[in-house]
Amino acid sequence: MVKKDIIGDVLFNTFLGITCFFYSVIFAGSVLGVAGLYKPVYAFPLVIISTPLLFILLSRISTIDGHQFLWRDYPNGWAISENIVYAIALILIVLLILIPIMRWPESIAGDWFPWDAGKYHFPKAVEMVRSGSANDMTIAYGEYPFGYESLLSFSMLVSGNANLFGWMHALIDLFFILSFWLLAKRYTQIRSSFLLLLITLVILSNYFFKFLNLWRVFQMEMVTVGKNDLLLAASILSILFFYPFPKTGKFDMWAMVPIGVAGMIALSVKPNAAYVLAPLWILLGGKMVWKVLRNWVRESKSSLIIYLISSSLMIPGVIWILRNLVLNGKIFSDYVLEASKWSIASNLTNPYFYKYIPKNLYLIIGLTLIMVLISIKKFPKYRWQAGILLLLVISFIFTPVTAFFLRTDVAASINWRFGQAMLAYIFIVLLLLAKDLVKRINFDGKIRKLAGYVYAPFLLLIALGIVWSKVWVLERKPENAIILRDQFRESVGVDGYYSVYDYVQKNVCDSTVWVENGLPYYVYDAGYTNTVSRENSANYIVVIKTNWFGDERMEIPTYFNPETWQKYYSVVYEDQEGIVYALK
Repeated sequence: MVKKDIIGDVLFNTFLGITCFFYSVIFAGSVLGVAGLYKPVYAFPLVIISTPLLFILLSRISTIDGHQFLWRDYPNGWAISENIVYAIALILIVLLILIPIMRWPESIAGDWFPWDAGKYHFPKAVEMVRSGSANDMTIAYGEYPFGYESLLSFSMLVSGNANLFGWMHALIDLFFILSFWLLAKRYTQIRSSFLLLLITLVILSNYFFKFLNLWRVFQMEMVTVGKNDLLLAASILSILFFYPFPKTGKFDMWAMVPIGVAGMIALSVKPNAAYVLAPLWILLGGKMVWKVLRNWVRESKSSLIIYLISSSLMIPGVIWILRNLVLNGKIFSDYVLEASKWSIASNLTNPYFYKYIPKNLYLIIGLTLIMVLISIKKFPKYRWQAGILLLLVISFIFTPVTAFFLRTDVAASINWRFGQAMLAYIFIVLLLLAKDLVKRINFDGKIRKLAGYVYAPFLLLIALGIVWSKVWVLERKPENAIILRDQFRESVGVDGYYSVYDYVQKNVCDSTVWVENGLPYYVYDAGYTNTVSRENSANYIVVIKTNWFGDERMEIPTYFNPETWQKYYSVVYEDQEGIVYALK
């Protein structure tokens, strides 16, 4: 008896909806931001109109494998069990992932604040909203892509503040979970509900065990607001899901359109997305050209045209390159390019790297080599998966800052957050191999039928135990709200002020404020009238006395010369941690 997987269909359409929404928001941020027209009057209509139109287009492309395998032929007992397992997985996702992030920062998601957020992610988003432009290159990492910041900026257009940042990250979490699930489903054809539960447990696995856990980073990234790595991983997984890899039946030329949509999101987040997307897209382009050269017929010409249209969909994701060339004369400054010195690839001859390699990296390299070797002769049907795994591993080792940061003569520290797409793909490969092994074992029909009735209640008990043991994840933590206002968790100020940031927030408005050695986000006042741009001279300068990156306490940063600056600025506030200078 054929039954429709209604829940799976809803989840698939949710994935498509998030994909279209992210594309539309980033498109608005990229085009309007570079044009200096990022205002609600333009951004809202563009997103509201383009999102449903894009969704209709993608949902009409019937060759997306995800939509096909959501129809199943269930044995007796499995249909009810399928819905129960879906419910278990969704309960875990909602309670242990979505609720904490939507309550940010008054939850475990606010337990810490990444310096990336305060130094450039949040300021870039705020500056685009307040100025209507994404062309200010004086903000830290201003020359980087700004797709992630476009999502934050749109949140601010809606709410007028940072209150919806957590909700936007909840969408990013769902984007990752669903792209992970759909790609795994496409490869393995494991029962949809059970697969979603497995992936949910892997994402949460840091709660259960840590030793040799390749996927610890997932749980930590799920509740982190202010980093763009999870968004990049999700967009790469969605590219792989849409990609028409070999042996999937007749190739449909329209399948290239969703790749262009997902590819744009990836390229707008980080430039290293090109490590994965470029080879795959060139391979697809080569296929189109070869098809045309072999047989110049209407279908060949149409395929090439759709390939070019799909390529054009990616253009907004790389518009930052044109912006950089026009404003700076080059794509990246030497300072930004220096980050490549801290990658794994750049330190293959560095003894400090080999001295501190974690066992997890050995496992990944070993599994990749094994997968490549066995796919050559023994399992040729897995050559595509082996090739993609190798591509993801190579992409990871060439990504900047994967091994060191600032110095290469210290203990290496593998930065797994840059390799989340690779780690998810490794789990999918392991599932693929495990499924192949299980298929070789024949189970009696009665055993299979009995399993259909009893496995769901068993999993339900396990899920209830997990929620019960992790109920603290749902606790509200009002004290964490301080991260929206200040870098310091405890008051360090004088004269009734919490800190130097508090002084600026309460006494400075409509001014240019520079921050030395601290986090610029905290000098915005309640109405975001201040700016941290360095295109003009500063009205105020905030100096944090303790180096944010180091452990040694410094009275003032070594690059700051108060004797010179005091000719033009006077001290208006000072406490144990910082100084505020005002233009004379």
